[in-house]
Amino acid sequence: ILLKPGRNIININPEGGGADIDYFVLEPGVYVPQPKWIRVDHGHGAVDYSAPTFAASSGGDFHETVTMGDSATLYFRGTGIRWFSKIQSDMGVAEVYMDGKLVATIDIKRAGLEGFNRLIFEKQQLTDEMHSVKVVSKEGKVAVYGFEYLGFETSPPLPNPDMIVTDVIWSPE
Repeated sequence: ILLKPGRNIININPEGGGADIDYFVLEPGVYVPQPKWIRVDHGHGAVDYSAPTFAASSGGDFHETVTMGDSATLYFRGTGIRWFSKIQSDMGVAEVYMDGKLVATIDIKRAGLEGFNRLIFEKQQLTDEMHSVKVVSKEGKVAVYGFEYLGFETSPPLPNPDMIVTDVIWSPE
């Protein structure tokens, strides 16, 4: 039995209606955390949209664009990533970049059974470090319901400025 840190309850349910247990021993061991799929919805601050044309739907269920070149980017630490979209006959084509490299071109209308919030792209067996996934609109409609990453951290990092200016000195010539 692998126990997790904190309180654990052990139930012993003998078959046949009875049990004669004198004792049992719990020995300390090494806790081995297991990664989990962490959901990042389309409206989470960690999802960076390149332009206001990649906007939330009128119902607020997803972000969508019809502008070629618009993108949605998520930075995460983990070993896997998933992208969820809608699959309908009026959807377009998107490119998926991992860490700046093109890894897939997806014709969304042919990506699976029609419906909302469908798994469109999945990549696993990444090294456990910081990664980026970027969905770029190439043709027609592209939607983002959200992402999931396989990792240990329960929240992705929020986008931050590349540089913060803390002091400005002006010197006349």
